[in-house]
Amino acid sequence: MLSTAYEPLKLGPITLPNRFIKAGANENMSKKGRPTRAMLMHHEELVKGGVGMTTMAYVAV
Repeated sequence: MLSTAYEPLKLGPITLPNRFIKAGANENMSKKGRPTRAMLMHHEELVKGGVGMTTMAYVAV
């Protein structure tokens, strides 16, 4: 069952490299409800670390 987590997952036209998804959480990095450079860099680091998809909470994208 664990091997399934590492398999690609197709979501519509997008294929994720694995099934690890970071849920949206308040990272306290937005400014007035808008994403910041720090927030973008944080999510880029998560992806570089192997997370297949990230989601943001409390921001307008």
